[in-house]
Amino acid sequence: MTLDNPQKTLGIVLCGSLIVYATIAIILITYVYPVLSLQGALAFFFLFLVFLLPSSYVYWRYRIDVKIIGPEPAAAEPGDDLSLTIAIGFPGNASPKGAVLEAYLRDLNIATQKVELNPTQLSIKIPEISPGYHKIMVRVSQEGYFNGSSSYEMLIVPGETS
Repeated sequence: MTLDNPQKTLGIVLCGSLIVYATIAIILITYVYPVLSLQGALAFFFLFLVFLLPSSYVYWRYRIDVKIIGPEPAAAEPGDDLSLTIAIGFPGNASPKGAVLEAYLRDLNIATQKVELNPTQLSIKIPEISPGYHKIMVRVSQEGYFNGSSSYEMLIVPGETS
């Protein structure tokens, strides 16, 4: 396995599992199912779970956890500055150095920065956007890990008009 590239490792595990699973499924459906339908279905289900475990292990071992801590109440006007604290959990307490943090409001990238400390501060300016509830999505990515993301929901209130 290639532990330095978990995406590739996950692909190898999934492909291998699917090949073995398909072979066993064909055998079960052909020979066991007509005779013992309930037992065959249970064996089929059990094997499905067994082959999912290696892939879920690879995913959870290399997944970045992200938590957003923001001001309360979560309301702002367009043009306001917003400061969010982003707590990032790397597997095995790895260093966040080299990770990239991106913030999106709708599909608009409103901030991109390198992560140096954990937790890290993210300061953003709320763009001109329609009033209502909106989610700020924060995604953290680093080479060798599965991206982590979290969201922060806030109310955008209409700005004062003079």
